[in-house]
Amino acid sequence: MNVDIFFEISFFILGILFGFGAYRLVVLIVRRKRRSYPVTEIHVEKVEVDAIFNRLKEYCLKNPEVMLMLMVKNWKPTTQSLIMERYKELAKLGNPIGLHVHLAIFSEIDTLSFKKQKLLLDKGKRFLETELNIKINDFTPGWWSFNEDTLKATNEVGITNFHFHRIFEREMRLISDCGLTPVQVKNYLHDWNFVEGT
Repeated sequence: MNVDIFFEISFFILGILFGFGAYRLVVLIVRRKRRSYPVTEIHVEKVEVDAIFNRLKEYCLKNPEVMLMLMVKNWKPTTQSLIMERYKELAKLGNPIGLHVHLAIFSEIDTLSFKKQKLLLDKGKRFLETELNIKINDFTPGWWSFNEDTLKATNEVGITNFHFHRIFEREMRLISDCGLTPVQVKNYLHDWNFVEGT
């Protein structure tokens, strides 16, 4: 049995049997296990905060192989201009860059139509490609939340690599069947992890 699957099943059973206390224990174990893998991507969500942006740049300079998944959403115009300025600065560092969009949280993803998901993904992809003058081939869904419509929309907007945390064989097949390359993310960070309390 795959070690990741064993952990997932064990955590699920512990959560059912022992409730919240067991859940907290599970979170600690998962964090420890996750730290044993190298960080492969950072979900960039709060670069408008100076301390976060500065720590993120320092990390990128030391870790040029780590992919930056840049979040795109509807910002206020003043915030958007600051974020784009900082995204451009991050792009100059040379780390690989992908798209990160929060479509819908967990089961709410099923209430979001294919058309809406495709619109959000296409808008985010075009925004980054136009502003940063790069090709976007990678996508990570916010909250790791996706369904088959997300996969089809990702493929239709021209993104080829779909990133997901703790992929089971069923999800791997589903991602591949939709014409995408599954990319398993065993360890990741958010940019705000660099500054505690934000």
